[in-house]
Amino acid sequence: MTEAAPAARVAVGAGLATALAILVAWNLVGRPSLPEHWHLLGSLLVAGAVLGVARVARLSWAELGLGRDELGSGLRWGAAAFSAISAVVILGSLLPATRHLFDSTRGDIGAGQLALEALVTIPIGTAVVEELAFRGVLLGMMRSRLSVVPAVLITSVLFGLWHLDPILTGPGSPSHRSAVALGTFVATTIAGVGFAWLRLRSGSLVAPIMAHIATNSVSLVAAWMVVH
Repeated sequence: MTEAAPAARVAVGAGLATALAILVAWNLVGRPSLPEHWHLLGSLLVAGAVLGVARVARLSWAELGLGRDELGSGLRWGAAAFSAISAVVILGSLLPATRHLFDSTRGDIGAGQLALEALVTIPIGTAVVEELAFRGVLLGMMRSRLSVVPAVLITSVLFGLWHLDPILTGPGSPSHRSAVALGTFVATTIAGVGFAWLRLRSGSLVAPIMAHIATNSVSLVAAWMVVH
């Protein structure tokens, strides 16, 4: 935990509340109300807004995981995480015992749409935006007020909650949606802890961004290959 003067702690506290309000408003109001083709731009604007809030609260680039000195470490750890996650996903899509897990409607898209999502929408609109928000801004702010473990746990739980609204408001019976939401919450919270560990171990947001891309983009490619 970084010690901060009272005025700095107040600034960080206000910045944290503002960043959370921006993220909640986007997740519950902005994103559901906008056409899907506006989601990427909207996500980037939200990421820029919370980054601006963090800078106004005087978090350094290093505290946000964006320091130049840690870039090399982030690339090394990110490459290792990307390779490991990709190997697990590819193996899972090939083994008969787990292949069915990848046979989903999200893979039922054309090659052009696959390329757009795997190479643009997911890396930029999901991985970069979410890592900047959760492992950059929120974790950076909370670490200035809390020790590492509670900061990681809180941001990871928030990351899990971030993924629930589309499920709880989606199709299916209430019991089905609740079961899917619970599984999603547990999985994304655990993933959040892993991404936070990569961020802290490497000192750079690059590492969790690369791991996040592998988790989402490679999984989508695997689902597409199984469906086709």
